[in-house]
Amino acid sequence: MPGTRSLETVSKALRRRAQLQRWQRQSQMARASGAAAAVGAASCTQADRALRPHYQVTSASPLDTSTSWSSALASSRENAEVGMGKTLQHAYQMRDRARSSPPLQRRLAEYLRCSTSKAEAAEAFFLVARSHHEALTPATISEFTSTMLRHHVAAQMGAKTYTVALADAVGVAGESPWNNVEPAEARAFALYQARRLERYSVRGTSFQEQLGLTLEGADNTVVALTEHQMRKGAAVASALPVSCDALVELVHLDVSWSTALQVHTYAKEVTRVDPPADMTARLMGLMTGYKTNALGSRPWEMALELYDRLLESGYDVPLDAHTAALDAVWRSGESFVKPHNSLSPTDRDCMWNALVRIRERVPDAQVMGDAGCRFTEALIKAAGAAGRWEAALQLLSDMDVTLAATSHRLLVPTAESFLFAMASCNAAHNAAHASALYETFSALYTLRSAHPEALLAYLQSLRNVEHLSAHIGTQVEGLVMDGKGLDRPCCVVCLQLLSSQRVHTKQAAKWRIAQRLLRMYDSNPWPQQPPVRKAELQTVFRCCHLIAASSVSDAKVSASASAPCSLVTELRAYLVSVFGRDSCECQWLDDTEVYSLLTTQSWECALSIYQRQVTQRPPARVTDLPIPLRQVRHMFAQTLLRCSRAATGEEGESDKFLLDEEREAQERARTIDFLAFAVRTVREVYAGTGDTVSLGIVAELLLHQALHAPRARERQQLALDAMRELSCGLASAVTPRLIDLVAQALSLTEEHVQSVLVDGSAQLRAKALERDGHRRIRSSGCLETIFT
Repeated sequence: MPGTRSLETVSKALRRRAQLQRWQRQSQMARASGAAAAVGAASCTQADRALRPHYQVTSASPLDTSTSWSSALASSRENAEVGMGKTLQHAYQMRDRARSSPPLQRRLAEYLRCSTSKAEAAEAFFLVARSHHEALTPATISEFTSTMLRHHVAAQMGAKTYTVALADAVGVAGESPWNNVEPAEARAFALYQARRLERYSVRGTSFQEQLGLTLEGADNTVVALTEHQMRKGAAVASALPVSCDALVELVHLDVSWSTALQVHTYAKEVTRVDPPADMTARLMGLMTGYKTNALGSRPWEMALELYDRLLESGYDVPLDAHTAALDAVWRSGESFVKPHNSLSPTDRDCMWNALVRIRERVPDAQVMGDAGCRFTEALIKAAGAAGRWEAALQLLSDMDVTLAATSHRLLVPTAESFLFAMASCNAAHNAAHASALYETFSALYTLRSAHPEALLAYLQSLRNVEHLSAHIGTQVEGLVMDGKGLDRPCCVVCLQLLSSQRVHTKQAAKWRIAQRLLRMYDSNPWPQQPPVRKAELQTVFRCCHLIAASSVSDAKVSASASAPCSLVTELRAYLVSVFGRDSCECQWLDDTEVYSLLTTQSWECALSIYQRQVTQRPPARVTDLPIPLRQVRHMFAQTLLRCSRAATGEEGESDKFLLDEEREAQERARTIDFLAFAVRTVREVYAGTGDTVSLGIVAELLLHQALHAPRARERQQLALDAMRELSCGLASAVTPRLIDLVAQALSLTEEHVQSVLVDGSAQLRAKALERDGHRRIRSSGCLETIFT
């Protein structure tokens, strides 16, 4: 079906070209006949003047008069036929000149047909173009563009696969006397395969020396120079313009949307009408298509403007143009898969309405084959971005998911369709639907089967369901350890997933997987804009610190001996060897050490990190921290609270059954000293800073200290101090855990404590803040009277 549609499109275009040529020929013949009639009329006037004396003398001879008039009419017909002959001769000359080329260019065309790569063909073409003084003919340029497109498609499919597929599509047998392939057939096949493959192909890159940047599109320079040669040839008065077929082939190469836009503009200048719909659809696809390695921008608003112009142009809108329009709708809300980046309900409704309008323009009979699969995939993406995950699943179920359900439409779901459907479920926190869909996906594809940007969207969506799905670590581990590499954005997301405490791996340690991810990240080009580079590298370094800190804690808890974590050490040594010890990259690595406070389980390590990053830091460099200073203080207080829970035996394995009373007393005294140190340190950290200390953290630390106090009076006093801290905060901050700790410390029931802290929070807060309006209560007996 796709081959038939392609041949029908080509035949339709050829018929339209023949009709235009026939109209031009008729108009030229009409102008020539008019000129011939004028010449005949002038000759008749001269003949009449010459014959008038003779007519006056021999007026009695009517036979001679009729003979003279008939001879004059015959001469006028001969002049008209001569004018028509000259017009046809001029048309044939124009045709021959368009088809003919100088000898050097004919040899160039033969060399292009025998070339084996794009680089070889481009080198020969530009060598002749720069050394030859004559302008390149349209036939030579068309041969070059067809050759470049053929090599581009063959490089994606494989040379042998391309040759076999071309022979099968044309119907050529190996030993048949009609085994030659016409150039028009080869061009139509190459265009069809380019449209089929270009959506999912991995884009190449090219380094721009003028900008000093690496940009997407490996053929940008070749296309720009070819366009220059076309303009150079069109500047010659006797040169013929290049046909739009050559320009269509140029935009189907590996180019960026900006280069394709220049070719699109030049096509409009040449034809003085709107370019073909195929060229516009290709330009829209470049403006909204998948990115490779996060390179390039995607001006989706400009793509929608082109879509509106295409609808108004009168052309038959191809299905790929509708697909690109849906991709533009998805681009407007592509961040829906990231945590804390949900779209507003108004934006979602606008996206859904745009999706419905585009779908209504496409008849159901047109949605079939490869183009129909791409269109349905775009529908799933846009529906997921609009927050309609149920609609995305319905669209996926309407496709031919299994072999038994295959229909005449041949709507086989792509790997990208599955991944975006699962991403929409994960973004809505529906991990069960995504897990069930992943089983169906695994029977047909692997994660490597999808485009890197589609894989990136799926991995980003997994961060929404870290606490709901138990298979995230296995998926990331299998993706990294297969040794096939990942692009830069996927490496960053995998590091973010591994840095989570809820993600667990089975076969390899997290820091071992992180080492491989860092090598994959380094094998890709790093961000080149300074703000983007700093933000992304700080994210990478933060994840490395989190993974290293959690690995050290796991190694202390685990009984099995394992190699020490050297992730941060190796990373710092590599940065020093590449950028130097005083580079910004090394400074960013040192600054992001504060994130280790989130996962470390050692209070000594936490105290040393806080002293290095805050206490000993010069005041001028405080702003270099990746997070605000008040957040660093809160993270340090949370770390001390986490260590106090571990010290009191509430977290981890603390059943040690000590039989030595002296050793047991030493352990108890060490715990009491640490809890007092934790309370004192938290208050000292917040003293004189202007930041409000977290009342819940201080209250819980006091309760832990109260539960391990040796005397009842001290225990009661610490518990009352904790209640004073809780009374100054919100009633919603009083958790059942805190209520249970207060009840244990004061030997009361939980209902009694809840009625005081939660139900009577307003009364308790009024008593606690009745002196001088201070939040912190001095020693007074207002709370002791409640329990008497």
